Amino acid sequence: MQSRQEFIRSMNADWDRLVADGDRRKDSMSPLLALTDFYRTLPEGERDFADEVLHSWLRQTSDLGRRFGALSVISDCNVTRAVPWLRALAAHLETDPAPISPYEWAKVNKLIAKLATPEC
Repeated sequence: MQSRQEFIRSMNADWDRLVADGDRRKDSMSPLLALTDFYRTLPEGERDFADEVLHSWLRQTSDLGRRFGALSVISDCNVTRAVPWLRALAAHLETDPAPISPYEWAKVNKLIAKLATPEC
């Protein structure tokens, strides 16, 4: 098992590599699919490290690609512990003047509702 810092460094570098490969192939979905597959295969201890990375990506207001990747994994893998992080992001997006902010705010709130609603 990697140390926390090694894992974080590796996950960030892997994301950059996946995005660059996807850009070269003009395939924007492959990084998201690979990240989700990677997350699903993690053992519990490393999943905590990955959640820490996803949380940091949600807070990066200038890197929409990382934020989109984090939202994708959180949604696809039902990362319920992310609800407080998503609420903080939604609060930020309410006052963010970027043209995409209202649309991202709606997406984040829809994800919060999905994760906060227990399944039948």
